[in-house]
Amino acid sequence: MGLCIKDIIGNPVLKTQAVTQHLQADLAVHWAHVCELNDPTEWLGAGDLLMTTGIGIPVQAEEQITYVQRLAQAQLAGMLIGNDMQAPADISALLAEAERLQFNVLLMAYEVPFSAITKVIIEDKEHQEHVRRTAITQVYETARLSIQGMDLERLIDKLQQDIQSPLYLVDPHTWQPWSVGLPALPEAVHQACVASSSMEKHPLSTLQRFMADAEEWLRLPLPTQNAASIVVKNSHWTDYILLNHVAAVVGIELERTRFEYENVLRLGAELFEELIQQRMPEAHTLERLQPFRYDLKHAHVFSFKSDRALLNLWNEWLCRKGIRVLFKKQPNRVLGLCSDVADLAEVQALLGHAIGYSAAIGTVYRLPEAIHESQLALEFCNANEALVAYDACSNIPFWLPANLDIAKQVFDTVLGELERYDVHNHSKLVLSLKVFLEANKSWKTASEHLHVHKQSLIYRIKKIEDITQRSLNHIDDVTILWFAIKSGMLIGKI
Repeated sequence: MGLCIKDIIGNPVLKTQAVTQHLQADLAVHWAHVCELNDPTEWLGAGDLLMTTGIGIPVQAEEQITYVQRLAQAQLAGMLIGNDMQAPADISALLAEAERLQFNVLLMAYEVPFSAITKVIIEDKEHQEHVRRTAITQVYETARLSIQGMDLERLIDKLQQDIQSPLYLVDPHTWQPWSVGLPALPEAVHQACVASSSMEKHPLSTLQRFMADAEEWLRLPLPTQNAASIVVKNSHWTDYILLNHVAAVVGIELERTRFEYENVLRLGAELFEELIQQRMPEAHTLERLQPFRYDLKHAHVFSFKSDRALLNLWNEWLCRKGIRVLFKKQPNRVLGLCSDVADLAEVQALLGHAIGYSAAIGTVYRLPEAIHESQLALEFCNANEALVAYDACSNIPFWLPANLDIAKQVFDTVLGELERYDVHNHSKLVLSLKVFLEANKSWKTASEHLHVHKQSLIYRIKKIEDITQRSLNHIDDVTILWFAIKSGMLIGKI
């Protein structure tokens, strides 16, 4: 903000007083310059203070009016006239027009040199620069503390102390806090952000200014892979350079956090795979789970269908909300391990997929059964129920196996030989049968989904009929094959 008109008037050393009554006292003075030309605006611009002995002020009233109009149009901070120097005896026309335009006119004592004004401005700028550099130094000291283990919430709190202004880290799509624990924008600021961003056809990557409750606020996108912005109240020491340093520090912290998210996802996926395969003794498994804060006695497995698993993105979203989930991608679906069943409603809402989840796992050895339970619960999901627990699946529809043992028996009896053929010949007959039936026996739709020629699919279906000894032209056989396919999906074979 810097030096203002009121600071010059209030400085007793400068012996300066206002001549115009309607004073814009809060107008900033960026520089002061002596100019005795008929048109000082050729040398001065917005925020400058014109200093004159009065030589350049016209004598005629009409010319005085034109003179001050030019100064006001150029957005000068005002004009300062040396008292008892060389100004015309009558400047009433100039003062009257200055009053009408609310343009600042000041009078300075004869004995005070103009250089005193310049020195005050220079000293103020030096002070501002010192404060700004101190703030930048403090910002990077805060960054050093962050690297040593300061969390994001404490980092934001410390940075706003460094810049002496409220600071918020938000998601620019929703203008909500970037992660759990961070403060939300004040309601008026939030509404102003939503309103101003909705008017932008293309999101800008530069500093944006907006008003909220008669105060100026700034928002600046961060140089990060995922969208994030800082919103800052414009205070006395806030400037573009300082904000960019703050943005760099916060951006580095977010990238470091994102790396941690991805590392947790990678290690978690490896651990989840080992749990599923039962590769480790229970004691070693429980030890490996400790850094992830999982207690299998209360943890649950959940399943959802997804052809395009965005595991990195999902994991980051959940971590930002303080929810830790281990993911394992499987064909056409994803398995998850959740430590708190209370989090699953938010997980489902965030992922946008229907979720079925198991009973509490209890022990390592029950994990395969818990996976099957989650897959069975998933079959009960519908448009009205997007989150279904295995314990709630008491009324099993007649078209589904009564339990997982029956599902395994059905699959082995009907499709066991077909599965063994696939394993031995590295073929995909079981998958082809599933896709063909899901496409209501449409050759065109199924072949497109499988990315094979229609003739190839015809060959596969003929092979399936030969191996299973069932015809896809008979409704009884189709029903049995479809029941077996659903059973295989429940036990994780498909």
